[in-house]
Amino acid sequence: SHYMNDGCTFRYNLRRNVDFSKPGATVALSDLAMFNCTHNISSKFGNNQMSITWIDNAVQNITIPDGYYSYTALSNIIQYYLIQNNWYWIVNNIAVYPIRISENEARYASQINITCVPVLSSGITKPTGATWSFPLTPTTPTLSVNSEMRKIFGFLNQLDFPPSPQSSNYSAVSDTCPIISPVYTYVLTCNLLNTSISTNINNVLCQIPLNNSFGKLVTYEKAIPLALPIQPGHYSEVVIKFLDQNLNPIQLIDPEITLILILEY
Repeated sequence: SHYMNDGCTFRYNLRRNVDFSKPGATVALSDLAMFNCTHNISSKFGNNQMSITWIDNAVQNITIPDGYYSYTALSNIIQYYLIQNNWYWIVNNIAVYPIRISENEARYASQINITCVPVLSSGITKPTGATWSFPLTPTTPTLSVNSEMRKIFGFLNQLDFPPSPQSSNYSAVSDTCPIISPVYTYVLTCNLLNTSISTNINNVLCQIPLNNSFGKLVTYEKAIPLALPIQPGHYSEVVIKFLDQNLNPIQLIDPEITLILILEY
C-alpha cells in the first residue's frame, strides 16, 4: 500500500510530524524481504533489438519482450524465428538451426555459433514452404544486435556475427565481460539522510545484493543494523527509493516488499 507506482519508490506516512532535530537521531535498515524482480532485457535498457539476415538477404527484425532471459532463452527466441521463416534445413530427418547462443563457462563468456547453410546434396532437404535456395557455396546467415544488447553478450564493438558472410562455420566468444544482468544489486535511499559527502547522491541507506535468482526471494538481515545519522529536521513521512548499482531508478515488477526500519530519536 506504500508503493508509489513509479517502479522504485515507497512512501510511509508517519502518524504525526516527528522532530528529528535532537543529536543522536538515527535510522537503520533492520530486515528486508522481497523478490528479485528486475528484468535484464527491456525497452528501458534499450537492449531488446536483434535481427537475422538470411543467405538471400531477407531480414527478420526481432523485438524481445521485456523479461529476464538466459542465453538459452535468447537462443530459443532466435530458433522460433528461424522456424517461422523456414530458415533451417533437414539432414536425415533432423532439423538443423544455424544460429545458437550459449554460455562458455570456462572463459566467463558467451559464445555465438553460426553454421553455414550447405550446398544441396543427398540427404539434405528444405522444410516445407521454404522459398530460399541452397547456395552454390556454403554461406552463413548473420545475427545482428544493437549496441546495448552486445553488452549482454560481452562484445566491445562487434554488432554483426559474422561481420560478413562466411564460407565456413563461424564462432565468436566474448571479448569483454558479458553483462547478462544490468542490475546486480539494489541501492536503497532514504529521505531522512543527508551525508553531504558524495558528489552524486547523499542519502544512501544501504545496498541489497541480489543473492538469489530471478523470481526468488531476496532477504537482508543484520544482527547489528548500521545506524546512520538523520538529517536534523521535522518529518511527516519516510521515503525509500530503490536504485541500481549505478544509482539509476529501477523498475520493480513485484512491489510486495516487507521492510523494517529502526528509528531512534
